[in-house]
Amino acid sequence: MRKCIDNILERPFDVFYFLLGLFSTTSLLSVNILSRYISLFSIVLVLVFINLCIRKHISCINKGTYEDKLFYSWIWISVLSSLWGFLYFVTDSTEWQFAALSYVPKLIIYMLLFYLLKKQVNTQYYVRLIAVGILWGAILNLIWALFDAIIFYSYGYSITNELFRNYINALDVRYGMISLTIGGTIRSCGLNIDPANIGFLAPLLASYALKNRQYYLFLLSIVSIFTSLSHTAFVGILLVSIFSMLTNIRKFVLTFLLLGVIVTISWTTLKNDNDVSMMMINAFIERTEAKEESSNENLRVAYILNFPKATILQPSSFLMGTGYFTSSYPYVKNKLVNHDNKPYDPENTYIATYFDCGMFGFIVFLFLYYLLFKKMRYKSLQCNDSFYYILCAGIESSLISFLFYHYTIYSVIMLLTIISIIECDKAKISNFTNYNV
Repeated sequence: MRKCIDNILERPFDVFYFLLGLFSTTSLLSVNILSRYISLFSIVLVLVFINLCIRKHISCINKGTYEDKLFYSWIWISVLSSLWGFLYFVTDSTEWQFAALSYVPKLIIYMLLFYLLKKQVNTQYYVRLIAVGILWGAILNLIWALFDAIIFYSYGYSITNELFRNYINALDVRYGMISLTIGGTIRSCGLNIDPANIGFLAPLLASYALKNRQYYLFLLSIVSIFTSLSHTAFVGILLVSIFSMLTNIRKFVLTFLLLGVIVTISWTTLKNDNDVSMMMINAFIERTEAKEESSNENLRVAYILNFPKATILQPSSFLMGTGYFTSSYPYVKNKLVNHDNKPYDPENTYIATYFDCGMFGFIVFLFLYYLLFKKMRYKSLQCNDSFYYILCAGIESSLISFLFYHYTIYSVIMLLTIISIIECDKAKISNFTNYNV
């Protein structure tokens, strides 16, 4: 990582790639231009595109790996599904029609980003900068969430809601708040507008910390469970911890002992003289009890249990989906769930992808992430390199988080997917001669 920083100092425009990764994790950071809030990620993305177009390209690109082809296939199937969805919903409201097309621009943008990145002479350098940016972004989010929670439990207000009050009013954010302060507790979103983002970023950081043996970062990810009250983060961290400890017996024993020390010290501190921490723990316990009777939680179960029936009642999905953010259609149309008849994706990315992209798109989607997980896990085990730890942790966290939320073309996951695929293209490594980071 130090080499990345040194090279940025020599070539300042390369900071765009680092910032692209960083700002992909901070959707809340934006600027007001002509009464419209534009995210810093969108601004940096434009700068990256300009930089990619003017930089020196390689004269030709090989046919690519299986991962390349799967990525392109997934994107094109998604676009075709969106076009089919626009026609399919012609007898329904225009809301469904335009929802079917709403993600096409994003799909095209990420496909172009992937293509242009692959054409760069120093591709491996750029993807490493993006990966480092994502890692720092995850750390920044969890630190901010902790700071936000400490302020709330100490003084009774959310610093996030106060600092971003104009943003909240301009975009009419739900409940009039970003960090949810309801019932005497806080669900901090970090520097995003949904606590579900912490549900993805916390397991990512936990997995990276265990692979790189940076246990203070693992402790930070544990704390984020209580600052965000995210059960997705809790389950995700638990699973990545199990995966990490089962890598080998020696690592299992060392990790188990070190985690035991961390938990013992933390619990002793919390129990004796830290009221704020105890309030966060109690808030998480209370939310866990509340979720057992939650209608939203019952709704999640209903999507899974009624999935076979929904596929039968939506036979077109065996061939083609209806576009991203429309996968709720077979459920609400056939009254399989108790929800308003409006476009949205259920809180399960796998179910959402099946109906958004159709069965063929879903299979391509699964196979792509299976290959990426397999190869990045192998690399992380064979190479003592933080870069591979970030990629493996990102893909690992994605596959777990997909079970609990609709991460629909989420910028962080899309960047991790793109740079992981590029890393799989070994033909590019021979072109990477100027920057070894």
